[in-house]
Amino acid sequence: STFINLEYLDCSYNNSIQSIPSTFINLEYLYCNECPSLQSIPSTLINLFKLICQYCPSLSTIHKEWVNLNELECNGCSNIQIIPDTFINIKRLDCSNCCKIEYIPKNLNKLIQLYVNNNPLLTYIPNTLESLESIQREKYLYLYIPKIPFDSIYTNIIYGKFFYRTYHKNISEDVDAIKNKVRFLRTFKKDYNQKQ
Repeated sequence: STFINLEYLDCSYNNSIQSIPSTFINLEYLYCNECPSLQSIPSTLINLFKLICQYCPSLSTIHKEWVNLNELECNGCSNIQIIPDTFINIKRLDCSNCCKIEYIPKNLNKLIQLYVNNNPLLTYIPNTLESLESIQREKYLYLYIPKIPFDSIYTNIIYGKFFYRTYHKNISEDVDAIKNKVRFLRTFKKDYNQKQ
């Protein structure tokens, strides 16, 4: 059928589009930013590698079948409630301003960058995201982040304030305080290892 071999589609800033054709089964790159009427992206697009769908308020579902996703930006999709735990290949996730999302799935083991600005219901980020290097977040969001091993302390600070983890408690501090804490922990670990 028409466009069945289409791999790249940009339909951003379209006020009338309501859905993406399910026949675009070879689509790998989909950009649909600021499409206020867009209600659905079909689950049949199993080859999606990059999906950028920022500020699509009518879009409510991110399908678990998109297991090949490497990058997902659904910033401003206020009706999305769940990020599927099948996205085992995803490396970059921006779900900022998704006001119904309550948690980040545990199985995103390849995730490197996570953006969670203005997520009022988000209360949980798992301790299994071992590849995670950075979290970008606004200064007034406070999350519960479980303890993780010493070697997995996040040290890549994006801006403003940043969450990091220690053995003892989960807190947020200013950037300078975090840098000092990380420096202390590294020194402590080095001295500890030398004594063993």
